[in-house]
Amino acid sequence: MTATQTPILHLSNPDDAMIEVGTAFANFEAIGKWDVYEIVFDLMDRRKITLNMIQMIGSWNGIPEHVIRMRRLQWVNMRKA
Repeated sequence: MTATQTPILHLSNPDDAMIEVGTAFANFEAIGKWDVYEIVFDLMDRRKITLNMIQMIGSWNGIPEHVIRMRRLQWVNMRKA
């Protein structure tokens, strides 16, 4: 996500995180792969949603759970660099 982009929702309850993740995955092509993962993994890092929930919502949008798990590992490694 660039500096000019804003989160899809201002999170006030846990359901908001699920809605934001669902919206991000539903717009995967328009937003871009790593921008989507930035949105969802930022929510995860802020303890707003779990990896299991992200995987479930992603699978509803055609992204296999193992791919999301792999992207999480890549994301963590990229942030360490």
